[in-house]
Amino acid sequence: MIEQWNRTITYESYFNACQPTQCTYSYTSRNDIIYILTTFFGLTGGLITILKFISPFIVKLEKRVYERKISELEEELKKIDSIKADNIRLKEENAALIRVISKLSK
Repeated sequence: MIEQWNRTITYESYFNACQPTQCTYSYTSRNDIIYILTTFFGLTGGLITILKFISPFIVKLEKRVYERKISELEEELKKIDSIKADNIRLKEENAALIRVISKLSK
């Protein structure tokens, strides 16, 4: 009969005695429908939560870019209007000069 159990674990002795050539680890994957559904809904919920936090920042950034483009376009339109006014003024001055030259040449 065993009166005392002496338990000593030495992995080094085991590997030296057995000398395995390869250690493997196996994992059985769960691909049943309940696992797939819970994983899908978990990922979906996580994405929705992340998007709830990120989307306001994305909208603000897009709004800033849009407003900057609009202000740049407004500046360009002001320049174009100024150039048009200058062209009209120069056209009228040219017409007046042509009239003066034509009167002088008669």
